[in-house]
Amino acid sequence: HIDETGQVLKPEVHILLDNSSSMSGAKWASAKAGIQNIYSSLSDNINLSLSIFSSVNTLISPTTCSQVIGLSNLPAVPNANTPTKSALAEIYAMKDTLFGTNDKVAKKLIIITDGEPTNYDYRNQSNQVTASCQGNTVSNVITEISKFNEAHIQTYIVGFGNLTEGL
Repeated sequence: HIDETGQVLKPEVHILLDNSSSMSGAKWASAKAGIQNIYSSLSDNINLSLSIFSSVNTLISPTTCSQVIGLSNLPAVPNANTPTKSALAEIYAMKDTLFGTNDKVAKKLIIITDGEPTNYDYRNQSNQVTASCQGNTVSNVITEISKFNEAHIQTYIVGFGNLTEGL
């Protein structure tokens, strides 16, 4: 994209990567390789950022892909549950930081996941609930995705395995 002054406007692309335990093994390796491929193929033409999510890691602060290219910031093994709706809500809250506010810049969100969203509770050592993550249903994920679409952020889902109908 080129603006009226002739300045090239690189699209803003954010990848939200499922880091739950069901992503382990070949799925995790494929996802990491795919992200590296996107970066190495398109880094001159897009601005790329990355977040991962699971109930153990919560949502890690977005880092630029150039810091992640060696995958040093990604956990070696995924773990825990899949709070997709919660992760999307946090990314949406940071949308101006991640995607900028220039309406002329193309904005894309890529969600890489393999499963149905799940609920969970954080518990302390005494097994008391200290925080809760509820509402992670397919319909609530769709509602969160629609917010991105309303904000003119195109959303794509890359799925591994048998995804729930309707996503």
